[in-house]
Amino acid sequence: MKITDTKLVKTVYDNDFLDDKRKKIVFAGRSNVGKSTLINTMFNRKNLAKVSSTPGKTRSVNYYLVNDKFYFVDLPGYGYAKVPKAEKNRWKKLLNEFFYFEKYVILLTLIVDSNIGISDYDKQMISLAAFFELPTIIIGNKIDKLKKNEINKKIKEINDYFNIPVIPFSAKKGIGKNILWETIQNALKE
Repeated sequence: MKITDTKLVKTVYDNDFLDDKRKKIVFAGRSNVGKSTLINTMFNRKNLAKVSSTPGKTRSVNYYLVNDKFYFVDLPGYGYAKVPKAEKNRWKKLLNEFFYFEKYVILLTLIVDSNIGISDYDKQMISLAAFFELPTIIIGNKIDKLKKNEINKKIKEINDYFNIPVIPFSAKKGIGKNILWETIQNALKE
């Protein structure tokens, strides 16, 4: 897919979601899993999505318009971030409201840290996706941090648990980027 234009068009901290019927590819995952880095890698950009070494940088729903045709939607990270409980509760409410409101999600991309594995929050996100009947894939991110003989084992563990396709991914090495674009293109065609 040739990307000619990508821009952040809306940032939502409450329930003022983007009212646009264009298709949406949603990225979810725990804090510090590398969602923003993955999005930047997909567009060969360094600063489209803000990246921080502090977990919980993404505290809003961010809509990125791609080629004026569809959106990448970056959801707030969940779980690990060291923020007040009230802020975590706000994020949870925001995520639930997003999925109730948004009717044009064609693919949920759950990003899991391959090195750490599946969290209870990831399980909750998969349950939420199942409830809303969202087509879902999993990105086994940060595989560059694993030894070669561990990669297949960790990816298989994630796949076996969820029985959902898992794409091994490394922003650092560019692994998985082409497969993810193919998956997104197929979702856009349906």
